[in-house]
Amino acid sequence: MPKKKNLILGVDIGGTKVEAGLVSAAGEVLVSQRLPMTARGSEKDGLKSVFAAIDALRDDPRARQAKAIGIAVPGWVDSNR
Repeated sequence: MPKKKNLILGVDIGGTKVEAGLVSAAGEVLVSQRLPMTARGSEKDGLKSVFAAIDALRDDPRARQAKAIGIAVPGWVDSNR
């Protein structure tokens, strides 16, 4: 089993899906969940899709050992909005 300090939660937010995974420092995907993205709703609806994908990993006890999170999104992010 990978060392606890080396586990990272990765989240890939796309226009049609959100995928969250627990990844080792070596890049091995240990567990992942892919759910539909709510692309036509409000920003809150989209964020709920992200939270749902992350929450779906909580059944795996290793997910609680993640020490960092990385998020990938398409396009530019405006930190002022």
